[in-house]
Amino acid sequence: ILSSAIYKKVLSLSQTTISQVTYGHITNLASNDVHSFDLAFRSWHYCLIAPIHVAAVTYLLYLEVNWIAFIFTGLLVIEFILQYIISYIFAKLRARAAKMTDRRVKVMNEIITGIRVIKMYTWEYAFSNVVASIRKKEICLILKYFMILSIIITYSVSSTALTMFILFSVYVNTSDGSLTPRKVFVAFSLVTFIRIYFFELAGTVLRMSVAFVSMKRIR
Repeated sequence: ILSSAIYKKVLSLSQTTISQVTYGHITNLASNDVHSFDLAFRSWHYCLIAPIHVAAVTYLLYLEVNWIAFIFTGLLVIEFILQYIISYIFAKLRARAAKMTDRRVKVMNEIITGIRVIKMYTWEYAFSNVVASIRKKEICLILKYFMILSIIITYSVSSTALTMFILFSVYVNTSDGSLTPRKVFVAFSLVTFIRIYFFELAGTVLRMSVAFVSMKRIR
């Protein structure tokens, strides 16, 4: 649907406007930016069901470890706030990387258009350095993007064990009850269950932030 909307928009542009837009820019919008919408809205329902699951898991944990369950809920709230901040940084990096990509595509389009003049004056190395400089900045932004993503994935993988360690440490040191295998198994099952949803929720928030940037670019 978005690809057809971009196509109709291009057909409705004036000759003056269309001369300022490169084919590479349109292709970038129709491929990368449209694809980000597909990824974002594929799992948007996690934003609706995650609060319900958090409330249910908190109640079930409360039955097992009493008020320690609210520590788990607090950790989830803090984690969600951090995810929102990271998503904002992601959106900024995505916007900057997209601008660099558009700039590189525009330069390449100009080079291809004037390749005869470039060959005649032997300007190949000069223009290759220009493209390499733009590409280097683009790769730097993409590396920052994936470095943050790798940190998020690493934390998501290890967050269950870290959460269980915090919960059981507080429970053993503050509660009068003993830590039985039943409580450990039930708590571990509940935390693992909600962590799966929070992992998907984190990915959804990140993808929706990228889709928001793509929406502004397409608009």
